[in-house]
Amino acid sequence: MTGVVLRQTSHVLYGGDDEAYSFHVEIGDQTPSIGTDPEVPIGQEVLVDVRWLQLADIPERNRVYLWGAGLLGVGDFLAEVESWGNVMSYPGREHESA
Repeated sequence: MTGVVLRQTSHVLYGGDDEAYSFHVEIGDQTPSIGTDPEVPIGQEVLVDVRWLQLADIPERNRVYLWGAGLLGVGDFLAEVESWGNVMSYPGREHESA
């Protein structure tokens, strides 16, 4: 698969030399597929599953990782999140307006 890097969305330092980057990449009409990473030994798969999901299909706790990866700055992602309003959804609490 090929793509065009539109911009870097995040850079996280975990300590020492351990860091991670994420990028917004345009892939056109291609379908994402399992592949390899040039920094990983040949034949070792990096991705084990690829699926397109709507935000509503992703558990709220997992959305935190998307936000941490810088996706709030990509396209209409922030507008989608803002459209949810101020309803509290923390587990164990009743839904209430803030």
